[in-house]
Amino acid sequence: MKAYAYVTFVMRNDSFISGAIVLAHALKYQSQRADLVCLVTKDVSDQGRSILNLVFDYVVCIEEIVVQHTNQCGRKDRPYLFTRLQALRLGVNGDLGFKYKKIVLLDADILPICDYDQLFDINTPAGIINEDKAHFVEKSSLQDGKLLWHDVYEPICSHGEKIPSYITDRVAENPKNLGVNACLWVLKPDYEAYADILKQIRHPENIAMIRQFDWPEMQFMTYYWSGKWHNIDIRFASFNAQPKLSDVKGTHFAGLKPWQEKQLASLQHYSRYEDYQLWYAMFETLCRWHEPRLLEFSKVDKILKLIQHLRKII
Repeated sequence: MKAYAYVTFVMRNDSFISGAIVLAHALKYQSQRADLVCLVTKDVSDQGRSILNLVFDYVVCIEEIVVQHTNQCGRKDRPYLFTRLQALRLGVNGDLGFKYKKIVLLDADILPICDYDQLFDINTPAGIINEDKAHFVEKSSLQDGKLLWHDVYEPICSHGEKIPSYITDRVAENPKNLGVNACLWVLKPDYEAYADILKQIRHPENIAMIRQFDWPEMQFMTYYWSGKWHNIDIRFASFNAQPKLSDVKGTHFAGLKPWQEKQLASLQHYSRYEDYQLWYAMFETLCRWHEPRLLEFSKVDKILKLIQHLRKII
């Protein structure tokens, strides 16, 4: 067991398994510093767990953390988003049998491209401050290869620097403020912090705050650790590979996922873009060359057939 770990999670069903194994594959071939850990809930199928076990160092079953949320806005997963904080139990004082000093906790729909091990050198807690969606869509007017995000935040808190509390406090005043994006956090796992968070999210005042948030765990944790957060450059999890793929260290498929075969009409359009093409190439490389035992599973075969179909129409 190494001192550090990359941690992702698959919960409630198997829908993110394809993303998780490509995430692990991408990290494995750029990292020598960290284990690969996937947290799963009981609703993940036996086949799904078998697939994950072929790629991750450890697959750990956890319970869901449920915080009822009335403003679901079409997303049925909002009451369960705090489940990611089970990763705090992976530390020296945790109860899951691990002793990690630092973890990078990331969503399974991120595709890491390069330099992710640098994240372990950042002080914790750390994440990408991004209060407005426009910041990660519009290009910088001042700097090539950068976004509006850099114009807004680099003068105040560049990569690795502490985010002033007056910025992270703003989520409590404005429920539309996105805060520190939960797609990518660097944390020191600590059971005492985990226990305190569980206590805080049961407090009536905090429940009222959480229920007004569109992104409950993201915005609440922004406020919970306000004044302690350190900033991560948005290019580690750039939305839709903005400004372009060669400029970023990782891309976040925050909307349409490359493996969502039920969204075929949309994929026929987006599969032409280089970030989707890279994901498909990495999925094929993983399954056909690096871990061919994956070919035995119907879930994997279905995605490979999807990729072949999309290539015919590009």
